[in-house]
Amino acid sequence: MRAADLRGGDSLAGLLDALGGTQATPSRAARSSESERLLRLALAQLGPDQRRAIELRYLHGLSVSDTAARMDRTERAVRSLCVRALIRLREILGDAV
Repeated sequence: MRAADLRGGDSLAGLLDALGGTQATPSRAARSSESERLLRLALAQLGPDQRRAIELRYLHGLSVSDTAARMDRTERAVRSLCVRALIRLREILGDAV
């Protein structure tokens, strides 16, 4: 897991970039809507803590420290939740993103 994968974002597209890299291609842009739908389904399969950490960090764009404060967790715990959640999302989604 790269440190860049733990950066925040403000959309599902940002989370998709974290899951699949940042290569922008025409075919990837065309699949974006379907990928976002699949991502929403995959997020629903995460445990509640992993899902909340991902939502706060990537969908709401909060920092690790702000996410930790909202979740009443340490920063280390939030980083760990995010890493495990991203790995799980990649497993669920496979080549879909």
